[in-house]
Parts: sequence; C-alpha cells; structure tokens
Amino acid sequence: MTTARKTVLIIASVLVAGGLAIAFGAFAAAGFDIRNLSNDPRDWEKIEQTFEINASTPYTSINVYGSEEDVRFEHTEGDRIEVAYWDSAQGDKHHTLSDEAGVLSLTSDARNQFLGHIGLLSFAREDRATVIKVPSSYTGAITVKTQVGETEIDSLTQVEALNVFSDAGYVSVKNTQAGAIELRSSAGGLEAVGIQAEQLVATNSAGSVYLHDIDAQTLEVRNDVGNIEVSEVRAKNMVTSTKAGSADLSDIEADSLETTSEVGNQNLFKVQADTLTATSSMGAITARALTVTTSTLEAQTGNVSATFTEEANAYVIDAQAQLGSVHAPEGAPEATKHITARATTGNIDLAFGAHAGGQGQDYSQSKNSGSESDHSTPKAPAAPEAPAAPAAPKN
Repeated sequence: MTTARKTVLIIASVLVAGGLAIAFGAFAAAGFDIRNLSNDPRDWEKIEQTFEINASTPYTSINVYGSEEDVRFEHTEGDRIEVAYWDSAQGDKHHTLSDEAGVLSLTSDARNQFLGHIGLLSFAREDRATVIKVPSSYTGAITVKTQVGETEIDSLTQVEALNVFSDAGYVSVKNTQAGAIELRSSAGGLEAVGIQAEQLVATNSAGSVYLHDIDAQTLEVRNDVGNIEVSEVRAKNMVTSTKAGSADLSDIEADSLETTSEVGNQNLFKVQADTLTATSSMGAITARALTVTTSTLEAQTGNVSATFTEEANAYVIDAQAQLGSVHAPEGAPEATKHITARATTGNIDLAFGAHAGGQGQDYSQSKNSGSESDHSTPKAPAAPEAPAAPAAPKN
C-alpha cells in the first residue's frame, strides 16, 4: 500500500471515530432518550375558549390564518363555538385570538417550526392541530388560510360560505353544506366528499383533485399539474380543466358539462347532460354510456371513442378526422339530437344502443376509404361453401 493511501485511510478513520464520539456525547447529554434530540420543543400549552351564539351576539365570520399548522373544523352540539390551539412556551409558536363585531379571527405566528412540521428530528409528535368546533346554529362564513399544513373540515351545516386556501398542504372537506365553497391549493391535494352547495370551486396548481358525491348548482374544477377525479355529481353547470393531467369523470348528471385538457386524457363514464363539450389538445377522449342531447368531442392529437345509450337514428352525426379513420353510422338527418366529433390526428369511433357494449355486428363507416353506406343494417351471412365432389371410383 502506498504512503498516500495509508494517509487517506488514517484521516478517514479519525473522522469516523470523531463523528461517533460526538454522536455518543450528544446522545449521553440527552439522557440516552432519543426524543430529547428532537428540534421540536416539547413544552406546549393547550388553550381552549368558547363563544356563545345568541341573538344579541351573532357571529358572521370565523377566520383562521395559520403559518405552519394543521387545522380542523368539526361539528358540535349546542350553541357554542369551541376553539382549541397550542402555543409554545419558548415563543416559537404563538396565536392571537380576536373577537370583534361578530368576527372571530385566530392568527398563528410560527418560527423555526418547518423541520418539526415535516417530521425531521421530531420523534414523538403530538396532535397539536388547531381545532374549531362549530354548531348548526352558526350560519356565517368560514375562511382558512395556511402556508404549510393539512386542513380538514367535516360535518358542517348551514354555512353561508367556506373558503380554504393552502400554499402547501392537503385540503379535505366532507359531509358539509354551504352556500358557496372555494378550495384552493398551490401544492397539495384537494378532496371534497358529500357536499351540498350552490357553488363549488376547486383549484389546484400542483397536486390531485378528488370530488365525490357532489350536489351543486355550479361546479368548477381546475388543475394546472395533476389529475382530476370526479364522480357522482348532480349539477346544473359543470366545468373541468387541466393543463397537464388526466380527467376521470363518472356518474355525472348536469344540464351542461364542459371539460378541457391541454396535455392528458379525458375519460367519461355514465354522463347525462343536455350539452357536453369535451376538448383535448394532446390526449385521447374516451366516453362510455353517454345520454346527451348535444355532444361535441374534439381532439387535436389523440383518438375520440364514445358510446351512446340511444340508437344511432336518434342523432344527427357529424364525425370528421383529418389524419385518421372514422367508424360511425350515418345517423338520421331529421333527428333532434346532435353529435359533433373531430380529430386532427387520430381516429374516431362511435357506437350506439345495443352495439355500444361491443355486441352485435360492426357497423363501422370508414370515410377515408370513401364508403358512405350505412352499415347499421346487418349484412346477410355469406353462403356456405359447396361440399367437394366425391372422388371418381377406381377401375
């Protein structure tokens, strides 16, 4: 072994030994308790307050402004708003609670809490979420704005407006009734389940959006980067859009449904609507079991494939593909329902009624090959081959 290699090994051994000695010393100073190595101060004070709701002191707004914390809203019996939060004795986290002119506001100021919030060097985390319990008698607005942390809202009723904004954190709203609901996140998931509202708007910059069991007059779902999944919706007007991500929509009942995507597929299943508009710049449009009066399906780069619950003669069908094939019946020119399908680079496949499930004959119409006949009428079966003549007997 050369002198240089020996020198490197000696230096490495000294560094390793020194590191182990420092680690052992720190562990010994912590009383050999790994929890004492946490950067999360363990001296916390829980503060709880209640606010009576009555005719003389009506509350119109509850506001929570959190820097780095989890926030939960829950239902409670009675006529009191209950507020519980945690302050650090070291001053690393402090809340200010104000009650003025029917507006209840809770503001938190956290310093040096980010590592502890994400769990780094924090080995025994308590549940120190801010919890606000709201009775059914509260009919005002609720606003939550957080920088980092999860926001959960469950089982609220009679709320005039609910607004939740998060810079980085998961937002979940369940089993809630409100006049208007707006959910917005810059980086994190959005979830809404069991919602009744006049208007629901869910907007995400980066993350997933999941909505289920929604009853609203107006529903808007927008996502810049991430997927959208929406199911069991009853709405008057519904709009979804993605810039980079897929959209999965199922069991939708709406007067009007408009869904757009720049990069990503669109998958629709069991949609009932007066008007349906689905457009994709780069991605396929796949729709199954559509019951729609007027449908417009347009894909610039990608295939368009759709099945409709009614027979083809219930529709005026206009299907055109610039660079691709079209497989669709001709429909009926006098029909009152309309289908417009367009594909710039991709194929178009439309199926109807009993044929939509893949049963029966293929009534494809290839307009690129020049065929204009309606193949919805079954073809006669080909005649069977005649049996071969018997061989001549040998002499």
